[in-house]
Amino acid sequence: MRHWRKMTWTLWGWTILCAIWIATGIGAKGSCNGLSHSACVAAGDVGHGIAVVLQFIVWLIVFLVLSVIWFMTRPRGRVCPRCGENVRRGQTKCGKCGYDYAANLSAGGAAPS
Repeated sequence: MRHWRKMTWTLWGWTILCAIWIATGIGAKGSCNGLSHSACVAAGDVGHGIAVVLQFIVWLIVFLVLSVIWFMTRPRGRVCPRCGENVRRGQTKCGKCGYDYAANLSAGGAAPS
């Protein structure tokens, strides 16, 4: 399995948590304190609809904020397989140890990510 960043796990966790929250909100039943059965069912349906829409809006807003954070914190380069230094994208040599990505790729080596 590919290594995910912490923010990716956070996004998935938030989405799963909200899916459970919305599913339990849809399935929840309230009590009818002194209302007729038809009025209770109608009020319950409206209340559940409003609650689910609000839960969805909360999920969406937090998801969008977390997505922006995820996007802004993405790695700006790749890690040198020899020394572990960050190498900016587009550069073919590590500035610290001189590892040559282009030479190793043309020699049949795997392209490090």
